[in-house]
Amino acid sequence: MKTVSIRNRVVAVFGGVALFALAPQFALAMDAQLEKAVAHGKDMFYHDTFGGNGRVCESCHSDGGKRPGIVYLHGGGYSTGSAGSVAQDGARLAAVYDVVVVAPNHRLGLLGYLWLGDLLGGDYATGNASMNDIVASLEWVRDNVAAFGGDPNNVTVFGESGGGGKVATLLGMPAAKGLFHKAGIESGAQLRRMPRAFANETAKRLLRALNLDDPRKLFAISARTLLALQWVGARDAGPLAQPTPGFVQPPVPKMMPIAFTENTVPGHFGPVIDGTSLPADPFDPVATPLCADVPLLIASNHTEAAFFFMNEPEVFEMDRAALDARMRHDFGDKAERIRRQKRRRSRRAKQRMLADKSHQAEKKAGRRRIDRSED
Repeated sequence: MKTVSIRNRVVAVFGGVALFALAPQFALAMDAQLEKAVAHGKDMFYHDTFGGNGRVCESCHSDGGKRPGIVYLHGGGYSTGSAGSVAQDGARLAAVYDVVVVAPNHRLGLLGYLWLGDLLGGDYATGNASMNDIVASLEWVRDNVAAFGGDPNNVTVFGESGGGGKVATLLGMPAAKGLFHKAGIESGAQLRRMPRAFANETAKRLLRALNLDDPRKLFAISARTLLALQWVGARDAGPLAQPTPGFVQPPVPKMMPIAFTENTVPGHFGPVIDGTSLPADPFDPVATPLCADVPLLIASNHTEAAFFFMNEPEVFEMDRAALDARMRHDFGDKAERIRRQKRRRSRRAKQRMLADKSHQAEKKAGRRRIDRSED
């Protein structure tokens, strides 16, 4: 594999075929080698691209096919995760369904969502560098997916958990309009994003933590230092968890688990309603008109709780009283409504299962009758 530059974009080439393509952005990385590259303005954004047979190959590259383009946004909230994870390899999806899968990486956490617009203005008037990376990736897909046998006029963007939240954010971004034609949100239907005032408070806390009087001095701070502060702040500890003088910390509404609200309060990082790249919450109080013509599939993983509670084995042994107490803690006055909805869904699922068994039994009986008549 070698690295070359094509049209001012760096790509990795394997066997003569573009395997990864880099968005025209820069990023900070954790290890010293990548930090050194960042200092020289190198691009660090890879797309994993899989052709219709599950890998990029000459036949897929040149067959002129019109396969659907699938852009997958990885999970991990807005601060962790990677499109390069072996658990999220797009090769099987591409091979089984004959589609072109593109999984773009993008800046995360502090490096992707730090809002400096109120402190520096101008070119820094966005708190959504990460989302802009994704928009750049969608532009790359529009311009290049045909070279991999894909159809630029049939692009679906979907993601799970944090990736689903990013999809929902894209639906409210004017710059993303027209770059995809269908969307899917898996276990990430978050309604609200970070208010600009809260994002500005986070920036002030960061400057205080680093003892900086000039925001521009942030650019001389190592990625390791910044990410260390973010890591501690994600646990509601350290300097990012402490309000600046005069700021009143808003209470976190007990209407959903903390995992769905932490990205909207100071000290944390997520998409910012900056008034430009993201003019408003995409689904609060109403759905954005920008996505009125985009079919949207919303779903959730059936056994997702097993992942999130893997370090709390006692959760799987709770009796009804303990479960009720946990739900009241996590959901507040919404707990009873959730229980009712769960019961209704369980009854419907059971009814569908019984109906399906009955249908299968009828089909099997019909086949037996046909077999006997042929005998």
